[in-house]
Amino acid sequence: MKVKKYKHLSFEDRCVIEEFLNYGYNFTQIGNRLGKDRTTISDEVRKHRFLRNTSNVPCPLTDKPPYVCNNCSKKNYCTKIKYTYNHDIAYNDYMKTLINSRSHIKITRDQIDSINDIISPLMIHKHHSVNQVFIEYPNLLPFSKSTFYKYIDLGILNVKNIDLARRVKFKVKKEYEYTRTKTNPRIKIGRFYTDFKDYLEYNPNASIVEMDTVIGTSGGKGGKCLLTLLFRKYNFMLIYLLPYKQSKYVIEVFNNLKRDLGIDEFKRLFEVILTDNGTEFSDPDSIEIDMDTGDKVSNLFYCDPSCSW
Repeated sequence: MKVKKYKHLSFEDRCVIEEFLNYGYNFTQIGNRLGKDRTTISDEVRKHRFLRNTSNVPCPLTDKPPYVCNNCSKKNYCTKIKYTYNHDIAYNDYMKTLINSRSHIKITRDQIDSINDIISPLMIHKHHSVNQVFIEYPNLLPFSKSTFYKYIDLGILNVKNIDLARRVKFKVKKEYEYTRTKTNPRIKIGRFYTDFKDYLEYNPNASIVEMDTVIGTSGGKGGKCLLTLLFRKYNFMLIYLLPYKQSKYVIEVFNNLKRDLGIDEFKRLFEVILTDNGTEFSDPDSIEIDMDTGDKVSNLFYCDPSCSW
């Protein structure tokens, strides 16, 4: 398998790592499954493993691969130091590290003084653009343009947003009934694309519906959009007009389908639903469950990120 380079491990990857560690797979096998080098898996486990007890008795097994007790047969009654790898804890640690690294200001006091002495007057009094100063003084600006804008927003430099002609000219965007919230990655546990393939292996004749949303040129952040439901077996598509690209309107469509078709017919037609990772599909339980009885009447799965095809 081709090794993916320079890609951070995702929440889904960490779920796979924990599951494979629980079954006793080695780092090479886990790396082959994820398309990563074995050293990447090893570094991830050692960096994000956590201490489960307060014992002072060392365990020599935790000093060598796999460095954790996930698959140890004695872990339930062992009194030695225990280390465990958990996808939730590992992902939270990773996000904290990522946020801290990105929020850190990587510029010295001397660099700030040089920029304020030479570049800021040119932008304030002579109205030089950001592109101009980057071309003329590359040695004084050892960072990207986006970082330069960030330092201006933070008030680190003498030059302010009011001194940037293009920023002053930008119009205020119209507000829409639209809020973008991040999807909780935990909802996808048991709904990954690998789970979809496993389900089809045992249910090869399952009725599959591919779900997606389509927005117009003015849709994006606030226009109407289309919800498409493609029945793969029949090459037949249902299309619903939604007022906004939001989860509550998708759920409303499925509630109407359950009511109009009846639960038995809905369960037959919508046995499997395959969709992408859009926030409008962030409430799979409301789609899968019959809210009147609490019974599961469908199985929703998500495509791999950036692989909606």
